[in-house]
Amino acid sequence: MKTITKEFYVCEICGHEYEDEKQARDCEGRQITQDKGISVGDKVLITGGDGCGSLGLVKSVFVIDKYWGHYAWKRYWHTIAISADIIGSYGTRMLTFDDYERETTTTNAEQT
Repeated sequence: MKTITKEFYVCEICGHEYEDEKQARDCEGRQITQDKGISVGDKVLITGGDGCGSLGLVKSVFVIDKYWGHYAWKRYWHTIAISADIIGSYGTRMLTFDDYERETTTTNAEQT
């Protein structure tokens, strides 16, 4: 049996693995975009796709790597995404920046 060891370089922002150090450093050079300041435990309004119009409870916040979304990878590369449980349902959604917004609540006093 022959053992082969491969060395990979990992972008410390999105976790994508590269065989070349320069590619990993170039990836790390890309800024994180579309950060809406959402944290685990926040409620968000789902604005697109399944559950549109429902509230979601944020379970995780992460950065998308360069190969997420086979149709528009450059649009989402190093953007913030979240995983949220749909409130009042059994479903969970992975939401990109264009599928959610921070839930805003207003009191009756604020509406007058």
